[in-house]
Amino acid sequence: MEKEKVVFFLDYANINRAAREKRLRLDYHDLLQYVGEERFLVDAHCYVPINPRNEHRLDAVIEDLWRSGYIVTTRLGAIAGGTYKCNFDVEIAMDILKAIYQVKPDIIVLASGDADFVPLIQEVRRLGGRVEVAAFEETAGSDILLKCSGFNPGSWQLAPIQYAGDRRKGDNLWTYFTLISEVLSGAED
Repeated sequence: MEKEKVVFFLDYANINRAAREKRLRLDYHDLLQYVGEERFLVDAHCYVPINPRNEHRLDAVIEDLWRSGYIVTTRLGAIAGGTYKCNFDVEIAMDILKAIYQVKPDIIVLASGDADFVPLIQEVRRLGGRVEVAAFEETAGSDILLKCSGFNPGSWQLAPIQYAGDRRKGDNLWTYFTLISEVLSGAED
């Protein structure tokens, strides 16, 4: 049997912020290894915002991401009061659509709980793609959870995580993630 082709997209700011709120430190190399396990991982993209007040703070992290196999996209944020803003939603959406049209993967894995991606998920569904969303349930937008037809909040287990199809995993890393898996039939909502 041929391995499923996967393209992985990591919204670093979203997942890293959620992990910090849970006082967790994620191993992004292990995350990538898990996503590609028993699959053909075509590409892995990671989007990292850069703090304009401390531009080199994440240099080592970015280097580790590259070394782990991610294609890293960075952008300098804009100062907004006491913090900074740097939104990658459009770039992530464009790159996912490019992957759907050019690479034609069996699965897109989106690591983000940002509900702004719901229209993108719906478009990928209409195109007949399959999407898996990895996020911390507590910080994921309710809409992203509701739009995934394979997600049943009443019976979802955190450990071990139940993965798409027959894949089941109880790794420490994924014990903290909720994977919402969706086989996309192309049917309209």
